[in-house]
Amino acid sequence: MQEAIKVAESALEKIETEEDLAAAIAVLQSAIDGLEESSGEEPTEPGNSEDVDKDDTNQDGAVADSDNELPKTATTIFNWLALGFVFISLAFVLFVVSNRRGKQNI
Repeated sequence: MQEAIKVAESALEKIETEEDLAAAIAVLQSAIDGLEESSGEEPTEPGNSEDVDKDDTNQDGAVADSDNELPKTATTIFNWLALGFVFISLAFVLFVVSNRRGKQNI
């Protein structure tokens, strides 16, 4: 399939007639018809053998669940951001309230 795509891409520059276009389309269609449906398994990379023990760690060393879930590597930065936003909002509300009270006393 990859070879058929390369041929079609090079043909884009060379196609001059409708017949050339039809021939390129026919080659692509035959490559598409020759494809097989995937079984849902990820293809193995060259050099990787099937008999390698798979553990639950990824390349970064984080532990991943066997249910294809992402590893729990989140930090608490968003909690700190939310807390900071609450404090800033509270300070703004107190500032507005104190300014209104100050104007009423004058």
